[in-house]
Amino acid sequence: MAEDEHWKLPESIWDLRRKAPFHFLAKADNARMSAYFLSHIEEKLADKLVSEVGYGGSYRIALDEAFKREASIAVELILKAILCVKTKSAPPNTHDVYELWTLAGLPRLSDDDCFRLAEMTEILYWSGRYAAPNTDKAMSKGNDRFRKHQKTKPIGKLKIIEPTLLGWEEFKLIYGVAARYFWDLDPNSPNNFVA
Repeated sequence: MAEDEHWKLPESIWDLRRKAPFHFLAKADNARMSAYFLSHIEEKLADKLVSEVGYGGSYRIALDEAFKREASIAVELILKAILCVKTKSAPPNTHDVYELWTLAGLPRLSDDDCFRLAEMTEILYWSGRYAAPNTDKAMSKGNDRFRKHQKTKPIGKLKIIEPTLLGWEEFKLIYGVAARYFWDLDPNSPNNFVA
């Protein structure tokens, strides 16, 4: 044993938590539950709550934005849980779920789902919080990803971009792939996750 190794300080509780897969998993599942509530709130209850808080905007837009933020965070955190298991270290300090999906070694997704990962990345970095991206370079990177995976429909000489929806069902499928992968990494797990 080298002399330096003998005097190494033990890891702090924070160092341990930074690479604890079940910590990331618990946070991911909390965000998943919040996304579910936000996407399934009944109109009558939403009207009541809007009145109570004195909100003057469109609550449908606000709830959709909040749903997408929580869904994006849930995907980011489940991917980081997978990386903790695989690498036995803290995951990269990034919100780029598009890149994290690949780093985690998950199966290739359809173009629609890759588009959704690109959208989630954009939500986490800026559109879920700010009026504009921090840099034009970041916007360009996002746009390149969108163009790579978007579908177009020709109408005469024009090409119309077909929308790629990100709702509960689409999120649930992406999250479910990652969650099943997480549980399959540990042969001793109960494998009882239900997406």
